[in-house]
Amino acid sequence: MKEVTFPFLNLKLNVNPIMFSVFGINIYWYAFLIVSSIVIGIIICKKNNGRYGICFDDILELMIIVLPISIICARIYYVIFSLNMYIKNPISILNIRDGGLAIYGGIIGGAITIILYCKKKKISALDMLDYVSPCLALGQCIGRWGNFFNVEAHGGITKSIFRMGIIEKENYIEVHPTFLYESICTFIIFLILIIFQKKRKYKGQITYIYLAMYSFIRAIIEGFRTDSLMFIGFRISQILSIILFVVFTSILILKNIKMKNIMIIIVVILLLAMLLLEMVMLKMLHILEHLVQKKKNLVLRKMKRMIISLLFLSLKSMILLNIRELLRVLKLL
Repeated sequence: MKEVTFPFLNLKLNVNPIMFSVFGINIYWYAFLIVSSIVIGIIICKKNNGRYGICFDDILELMIIVLPISIICARIYYVIFSLNMYIKNPISILNIRDGGLAIYGGIIGGAITIILYCKKKKISALDMLDYVSPCLALGQCIGRWGNFFNVEAHGGITKSIFRMGIIEKENYIEVHPTFLYESICTFIIFLILIIFQKKRKYKGQITYIYLAMYSFIRAIIEGFRTDSLMFIGFRISQILSIILFVVFTSILILKNIKMKNIMIIIVVILLLAMLLLEMVMLKMLHILEHLVQKKKNLVLRKMKRMIISLLFLSLKSMILLNIRELLRVLKLL
């Protein structure tokens, strides 16, 4: 039993990760909430039977395959980036009742399984992903409360009005309830996806919106957490979230604008790139002068300045040529 408080609400709770016991077998809240999210997802899929030409029987068959694979992949992803925790006790890798599932591992494993299944069944994978994306968002919303009952996946110390008080190493601290942030955000994403699902303009739109929105909020929330999976000093989920956000936001933008507007955007990006090159060149020249100033070698300094100037001049020329060609194409559109 652990004590959790929410000072702003003047709320104090005694939290037990074990929901109840049956014949000496503990049933954990974490596992119960995962199963509950699956059942609710199936109910929603049943209600959407026939949407995008997908039969509910195919959904049930897919879930039987994809759910265990997703859970296994989520666990593998978590274990790979937390090897130090399991080297001394490898058998604990099989214990997922106390948590230790990484959502991105589950998404990757699930997406690959769905694509392979759809290819075999000759069903559009994008239609299938659009069909299940809202269910996934709602499942994340519910599943995050498993972190609450385990008193895990919280953020650092804060004085925010949303702060949560916990006992850690016999000390009372107030931290960001990141599970709550993500639960609220994924529920909002679920509602947005339900709205867009009825007004879908092209295959993949719902999936792209889900990945763009979730990766955006995850990149922010991950910055608050103290238990992030790390790799050579970087937060894995945060880096992956930023990449996914850029990729799928770009896809959404490109899918919703005309070719002429795309050309204009590219021209603007190239112009910005040219300005950035100019700034980088000036910075490099400044650093170079600082480095060679001690040697008092005027010839060396001039030679290096000339090489850097020629390099950046060639890059700028390439950009300008691309801009000129794009402008020529724009006149033809």
